Amino acid sequence: GTFSGTYRVSTLVNISDYARFNTHMVYTAGAGIWHLDLSSHAVNLLLTTSPNPVKLFTFKQKLYYTVGSTLYTFDGINNTIIDTISINSTLIIDSTLYMSAYKNGISGLYQMQPSSDSVSLLKQTYSSPASLTNSGSLLYFTADDGASGNEVWVSDGTTAGTVIVKDINPSGSSSPSSLVGKYGKVYFSANDGV
Repeated sequence: GTFSGTYRVSTLVNISDYARFNTHMVYTAGAGIWHLDLSSHAVNLLLTTSPNPVKLFTFKQKLYYTVGSTLYTFDGINNTIIDTISINSTLIIDSTLYMSAYKNGISGLYQMQPSSDSVSLLKQTYSSPASLTNSGSLLYFTADDGASGNEVWVSDGTTAGTVIVKDINPSGSSSPSSLVGKYGKVYFSANDGV
């Protein structure tokens, strides 16, 4: 937080994603995943991939990353292929990983439970879910179901409990944005068509 305490720890460029993994900060740069030891500030190459890694996140004390449309996990020793899926964004709520993703020709909201590495479709949407936000234990996101236009959705982690909150603009898309979860509610801006 001070000028004298701010210094460069790496000369790597084109860092595209990062996450905390155990006692390291890990990030993607070029065709590799690098780790920065948070105590010694040493930077080392953790993994090399081809093509370049895209998404990087931690879940269940493991590192997950995508190369192309393949999802891998790394436990510190071994790499394992989990699934073929293109991930846009992720959010963890109450030990469940939610993903806005595209798999087998289906855009939608996917999830991974803490008990396994299997990825399951929670809700198919016409457009990829965006703005994944939590308020309490509920997940809120924006998506177009192909009928109501782009609106705000809520999920309790079940298929039956993943529903549109309200069709704010019955004559088209309300284009909700800037979702913020606070005090058990979600706040956002939208166009109601009026």
